[in-house]
Amino acid sequence: MTVLFQARGLRKAFGNGEHRRYAVDGVDITVAEGEALALAGESGSGKSTIGLIMARLLDHDEGEILFDGQEIGKCSARRAAQQPWRAQIQMVFQDAGGAFDPRLSISDSVALPLRRLSHSRGNALTHAVEDALDRAGLAGHLFRRKPHELSGGQLARAGIARAIALRPRLLILDEPTAALDVSVQAGILHLLNELRRDLNMAMVFVSHDLNVLRVLCSRVMVMEHGNIVEEGPVGRVFASPAHPFTTRLLAALPKWPRSEGLPHQLPGSALIIHSQ
Repeated sequence: MTVLFQARGLRKAFGNGEHRRYAVDGVDITVAEGEALALAGESGSGKSTIGLIMARLLDHDEGEILFDGQEIGKCSARRAAQQPWRAQIQMVFQDAGGAFDPRLSISDSVALPLRRLSHSRGNALTHAVEDALDRAGLAGHLFRRKPHELSGGQLARAGIARAIALRPRLLILDEPTAALDVSVQAGILHLLNELRRDLNMAMVFVSHDLNVLRVLCSRVMVMEHGNIVEEGPVGRVFASPAHPFTTRLLAALPKWPRSEGLPHQLPGSALIIHSQ
């Protein structure tokens, strides 16, 4: 296993005085090249905060962060945009529509990070934009449309296209399918599986939806109150959870015979998956 990303002793607090609370409290995370890692937990568990810190979009209070062996945690979120490694760590947000400038076409929005971080111009820029949108499964006639002219599923694909345009080595996704209906969600999950394989990207999926994480990830870290309470292979954690909080999370899922291991088809989903 080649380690791509590593964080040790991450801490992040919000508030002051007696209202100060640690959203992330002493968390260690390791992500291997090409790995699909799940960060699972309820709202307020700290999982989204960790995602933002990993993407270097939010400063942490304590801890060490390394990417490809290089210490990047000492660089503030503000200065991270100017760093050579910025293009290699990208993020997909839950509110895809809110992440786009409503005045720009989708293709122009995808072009922005390419201009800024890869300095692409002319035909090379056009090709990179069209390639990213095509890989994300968007039809050519949608490229010049504004965000409000796209459906929720199309916006989700556009957000993914913008993130992969720079060919990052680490992609962090915060609830990327939470606002989508089941049929659209299944297509997005299939797309993400394909992109991870085809582009050899490591992906970190932040979600409360364990069914989504079950499809996409090989390893899961379960968070509660800013701490990692359980970690391990998805199959083992889902089949035999060791922590009471994990057991409670799993209790809400549709039931299947545990002796069969991971299902080949999620209940209520059109997505067929292969055994992990």
